[in-house]
Amino acid sequence: MPLMFLSKRSIIDLKNAAGIDAVITGIITKAIPEQYQYHAETTSFVAAQAELNCQLISTDNYEVLWSGSNSYDAMNLQTTFEYMTESIIKRMISDTHLIKK
Repeated sequence: MPLMFLSKRSIIDLKNAAGIDAVITGIITKAIPEQYQYHAETTSFVAAQAELNCQLISTDNYEVLWSGSNSYDAMNLQTTFEYMTESIIKRMISDTHLIKK
């Protein structure tokens, strides 16, 4: 059985409250902020890094309809999360659009 980031009870509550057919869940598996490292005579910059795992779960049968992960490096952590999240959602839309009903 695939890992679900929300309990079945939480999914039922969301379905009843919002009337939704599916829910997107996610978990951040890595978040390292940007940093400067100072050495004897030089300073180096290390980009922020983040990683995200997401799932699209049916509220009818709790089936994981789609899952994916993404990682990204950028100049700061906020930009990293913005681009990473946008990218994974676009990929989910593209992938699930191909599924025939």
